[in-house]
Amino acid sequence: MSTTTTVRFLQEPLPRPVSRQPGREAITYAQSAIVEQLARGLKTQQIADVLGISVLTVRAQIHYTHRRLGFTHRGELLVWALAHGFGSGSPARGAQ
Repeated sequence: MSTTTTVRFLQEPLPRPVSRQPGREAITYAQSAIVEQLARGLKTQQIADVLGISVLTVRAQIHYTHRRLGFTHRGELLVWALAHGFGSGSPARGAQ
């Protein structure tokens, strides 16, 4: 390889690695119940009302789910949830 080709090769961005995201089994039952409601479009207060838990518990479980799956944004969790079949059941109570 010539020096020019080597320099060009080293300056090319590396392809993004294929994501090996964990599946549904990576989260707890409580987390999956919350993710299900999140995937159905419910907000934090609505999730708490539907599941009969506090808003603080919902926020904590979403936080722990983010950490477990390696996400930093709620949107990432929502995309993951929809890709893994969450939110495909009947509409949640209270969702409008």
